[in-house]
Amino acid sequence: MKICPQIYVRGSIEAVEFYTQAFSGTLGFNVQHEDGTYEHASIMMGDSEVLALCENEKYTSNMNGNPVMQFCLYDLGTEKAVFQAYQVLKIDAIRNDNPNGPESLPWNRYCFALVDKYNIFWWIAI
Repeated sequence: MKICPQIYVRGSIEAVEFYTQAFSGTLGFNVQHEDGTYEHASIMMGDSEVLALCENEKYTSNMNGNPVMQFCLYDLGTEKAVFQAYQVLKIDAIRNDNPNGPESLPWNRYCFALVDKYNIFWWIAI
């Protein structure tokens, strides 16, 4: 079974670049609107789609100022991969629960949590 979350954002062109950089991914299958924004864009890590996104002019992803979803990405394999994701996702983050970078917690030896500039809540771990 494969599960791939999809997010709806304003600024899909920049979001594709942002998330491919965060996860050392590539742009997979995609369909663009006439203005170049994405109707659908798959972010790939190897042969696996890890995230899909699309442009949404009526973007609302919060309730009372809080994210309504959280993405948990774990088993990244190396501290380097977790740190790279942190370095990108912290840029203009709305909330950063780990301002000093990834840390060790009782349930994972190297992880972080933050709400990125697109109001997506991430918990990422080795």
